[in-house]
Amino acid sequence: MGRLDGRVAIVTGAAAGLGAGYAAALAEAGCDLLVYGRNESIGPAAEALHRRGTRVVSLVADVGAAADVRRIVVATTEAFGRSTSWSTTPASAAAPGRPTASTRPSTTTRR
Repeated sequence: MGRLDGRVAIVTGAAAGLGAGYAAALAEAGCDLLVYGRNESIGPAAEALHRRGTRVVSLVADVGAAADVRRIVVATTEAFGRSTSWSTTPASAAAPGRPTASTRPSTTTRR
């Protein structure tokens, strides 16, 4: 048993970089995951987590779009039967110079 068994994490940008690292660490600790990114590269990343035994759902979504944020929450609840108990966001999703917690979708930067 992992120390986070029974928890559900939403991980943005999980196809590469910090997001991929967060997803791998949370999976290793026992979390179920909803991973998302802005393009189809999220699919192979999710499949790799699934092959390691992680319960994982992937979506192509953009945290800067309010409708996509709603889709992420609904998909997480539908897949895992409850809302999330844990959420992670790589620093790249935050507006420059502002903490992620105070960042609104309209102020996020895009690569």
